[in-house]
Amino acid sequence: MTYWAIDGNSPQQQCVWGVAAILVVVLLLLPGKQAFAQCAATDASTVSCSGSSTGLTIVPPPPPGPNVTVTVQPGATINGPVVIDNLTTLSFQNNGQINGNITVTRNGDFTFDQNGTFGGTALSVTGTGSNNLIVRAGRSVNNVTMSGATNQVDNSGVLNTSVTLNATTSNTVINRTGAAINQLTLSGPTNTVDNDGLFNQGLAFSNGHTASNQYDNTITNRVNGVINGVNSTGNAYNSIDNAGVINGAVNLGAGNDLFANRAQTNGAVNMGGGNDIFAMFGGTICCTVNLGDGNDLAVIFGGTISSDFQAGAGNDTLAWQGGKIVAGVRMGDGNDYALLTNLTSANLVPGLLVDGGPGTDRLVFQNSQNGNDGLDVSQLTQWESIALNFHSQLTFKNYAALTLGDAGTGTGTLSIDGSSTVFSGNGTQSVRPWNPSALVSVANAGTIDLTNGPATATDRFVIYGNYTGQNGNLNLQTVLGTDNSPSDQLVIQKNSTATAVPTASGSTTLNVTNLNGLGAMTTSDGIRVVDAVDGAATTSGAFTLGSRVAAGAYEYQLFRGGVTANAANDNDWFLRSSVPNPAVPITTLPAPAPPPPPVPAVTLPAPVPAVPAVPLLPAPAPPSPVTTLPAPLPSAPAIPTPPLPAPPPPAPPPIDPPPVSPPGGTPPPGQTPPPEQTTSPGQTTPPGQTTPPGQTTPPGETPPGSGQPPAGTPPVENASPPVTPLIRPEIPGYVLMPGIAQQMGLDTIGTFHERRGDQALLDGYGNPGSVWVRALGDGRDQRWRSTISGIGYQLSPQISSNMWGVQVGTDAYTRHDDRGNEDRAGLFYAHTETHGTVYGNTLAIEGNRSGTLDLQGDSLGLYWTHMGPNRWYLDAVAMYTRLKGNAESNMGTGAGTDGNAFAVSLESGIPFRLNDSWALEPQGQIVWQHINFDNTADQYSSIDYRNFDAFTGRLGLRLENNTLIHGMPWQSFISADVWHNFTATSNVAFDGTNLATSLGSTSLELRGGVTTKWTKNIATYLSVSYVTKLGGQTDHGVGGIGGVRIRW
Repeated sequence: MTYWAIDGNSPQQQCVWGVAAILVVVLLLLPGKQAFAQCAATDASTVSCSGSSTGLTIVPPPPPGPNVTVTVQPGATINGPVVIDNLTTLSFQNNGQINGNITVTRNGDFTFDQNGTFGGTALSVTGTGSNNLIVRAGRSVNNVTMSGATNQVDNSGVLNTSVTLNATTSNTVINRTGAAINQLTLSGPTNTVDNDGLFNQGLAFSNGHTASNQYDNTITNRVNGVINGVNSTGNAYNSIDNAGVINGAVNLGAGNDLFANRAQTNGAVNMGGGNDIFAMFGGTICCTVNLGDGNDLAVIFGGTISSDFQAGAGNDTLAWQGGKIVAGVRMGDGNDYALLTNLTSANLVPGLLVDGGPGTDRLVFQNSQNGNDGLDVSQLTQWESIALNFHSQLTFKNYAALTLGDAGTGTGTLSIDGSSTVFSGNGTQSVRPWNPSALVSVANAGTIDLTNGPATATDRFVIYGNYTGQNGNLNLQTVLGTDNSPSDQLVIQKNSTATAVPTASGSTTLNVTNLNGLGAMTTSDGIRVVDAVDGAATTSGAFTLGSRVAAGAYEYQLFRGGVTANAANDNDWFLRSSVPNPAVPITTLPAPAPPPPPVPAVTLPAPVPAVPAVPLLPAPAPPSPVTTLPAPLPSAPAIPTPPLPAPPPPAPPPIDPPPVSPPGGTPPPGQTPPPEQTTSPGQTTPPGQTTPPGQTTPPGETPPGSGQPPAGTPPVENASPPVTPLIRPEIPGYVLMPGIAQQMGLDTIGTFHERRGDQALLDGYGNPGSVWVRALGDGRDQRWRSTISGIGYQLSPQISSNMWGVQVGTDAYTRHDDRGNEDRAGLFYAHTETHGTVYGNTLAIEGNRSGTLDLQGDSLGLYWTHMGPNRWYLDAVAMYTRLKGNAESNMGTGAGTDGNAFAVSLESGIPFRLNDSWALEPQGQIVWQHINFDNTADQYSSIDYRNFDAFTGRLGLRLENNTLIHGMPWQSFISADVWHNFTATSNVAFDGTNLATSLGSTSLELRGGVTTKWTKNIATYLSVSYVTKLGGQTDHGVGGIGGVRIRW
């Protein structure tokens, strides 16, 4: 293309006058009229304007044309209109000043580069090609109207008044940093706006949808961009990505639109009809977001919607993963789905309404929690399905009711997966159907926890419909005491207008936390933990205990129904510390002295809930790709859309909870076990069961739970059969500890002959310097009478034990006189241990093998022995023992304790010679013992040991024979001793429940042995014994003693 240049003030002006004059003449002779004034055509395709002219007109026929370049040189001025018609291409470069309108008609391709001053009022271009307007920084154009196949505006300056683009193919507007466009109206099949400046009066579109698989209107508002509103009419597909500021409403038409907000939108967002996509990456939207009718998708990653979110009619999906919606979520008509992922109370703010609207709607919590300070569950409305998945937590508070369903569906389902929890402490909370005549469904594979509120056992979780346990957990707080003690409860019932029978079924583990209950025997139905009201039913295996429930001396087990058939209670579940039809007779004895003040019980922590796999929904399909035009000039970098986060990995499979049932027992040796008792929960509801009488309630409603008396109501007298208490298996071992300590002390002190052999062994040992050692052991089966205060129940603790010990002593002082008197004094150390298997009437099983007992003692003693001329003796012993014991049940629970024992013994014997070889020696002995154990505790109660003093007396006869064998003195003997324990009782209290164990008894001990003096300095003695009680309680055993005395 040839270039024409005209410069009104250039030094070359005189050189071109001649050529210009010739051209003017030629042009005047051509057909048509081409007026250029100070503009000169250098050839057929180039016009250059310089100086000052009154206007410019280029009309056919050419020359110039049909392809023309017009340049207004710096300093040149056109003081008139510019009219150009019917060119194939026109490129217009304004570096000067144009003070008139520019009108281009019937044109092909047109480019106007505004780098000067445009004082005209309008730029008007009509044609069939591509129109391109470039406005340089600091430059401006007033009114712009362009029509063609494509229109493009690249603005770095100011476009005053209005810009109207009409295209048959596409319009593109690039508004760069610092630039401004007052008003823009676009009409064309596709429109693209890339803004980093200002659209003073916003954007307006009026096109429809023409191109498949792409957006018709695409708006990118960059960080510095400001758009004062967006309005699109028709059914065009619009895409808006806002990283700047939109002041004013965004109104989109009936097409499938996309709106992504990253910064600030100061107006409502109305996306109109169609299947729209809304993405909130951050920033703030001040007002309502309305997706309009259609099957819409909304993804919220962050930011704040200061008003409410409305999905409109249609089958809509909301994926909310961050940010905040202040006023509410309203999904509208249709079958909607909302997925709430990784949200907390900071997102789910108080007062927030989350409404599913009419239709069949599903709400899924995924690792989300409303917490104690978030939205109330009563604000979750019109959902047919609410699912808690992947460590989600839903907290009920303020006596809230979660209502499922809507006017059309009537009801719905709440499901809890294995990793999720419903917290429903702090009052009575409920799950209800929208329609009072319907039933809701609650499926629990996770945990329903009623322990999160204050420490009061009065919370109730009421389900107006069906409950299904899917190996889930139910956590309760209970005051473990007697009948009707306070307890949290799961309540299954229906509204008064419902006709179907609500049912609790499946498998649920009850985890009971004792709330300072001291334990007591239940004599009637027990403590209600599941309440089936108004004819509700429960299946026989619906509930089991997840761990032991015990307090004080009592074991509690779970039963379905009361102790007697009663339609009002047959489907309820109770904790009872007794069973009917006793297997062990109850002996009523006078009540013992009042027990000491109780010590608070120690409770087990609740087990960790199992975590099943969490099904995840597929991610929504991404929007259709957007076709954009390449920018003719360098533009700001594109803003990538953040991808949706990857779904969390599936959780491990659930772990089946262990069944909890009454532990079986093994009887002690020599006893036959009683017939096995079945203590599994309850029995099947009898046929023909009727529901209890109705109640006066508001229309269509039934108050939660109406099947139990108030907490603390005493049982009706003579209403239940006799019962046997369930005593926990640790108790016998604990109560045996003092009696075993007393017996082990007696074995350690022994008798004079058990420690020293015979008086004859002391002959020849006139001076200190001797040491004596003995080993002792025995095996015994012993049983005592142990009575539980208040109920007179006989625990009958029994132990099959082995005791062993070693004792070493030395004479520290000796004295003789000529009359045959002798005194010896010394000291000794002894270590003794007892290990035994414990039995008792525990868990309603007679002689139940309950656990083990271990006791060891370390003793220091002083002794003094006086022997007279005829070998009569007086023996005195004082001993201190440090005790360390432990008792543990077969269920793995136990407690250790330390103690102290003091003992004093005084013994005397006088031998009467029958002949040279035989002698008969009567003996007498009295022993005083003081025993005290430190108080301790196990998981279920305090253990308070009372100090006690024991007095034991012995009367015996010893028949001995003395002979020589190979010149060595040998003495054989037999003895018979009657021991009597004068002690009344030892007392052990468990959270205030006292067990008094009677230690008083009389026993016969038979012993035989031999004593040998091997040398002048070495002597040994051996004996064996058998002991049995005389009358009443069991006590029999065998023992042996071996000793050696060495002198140096």
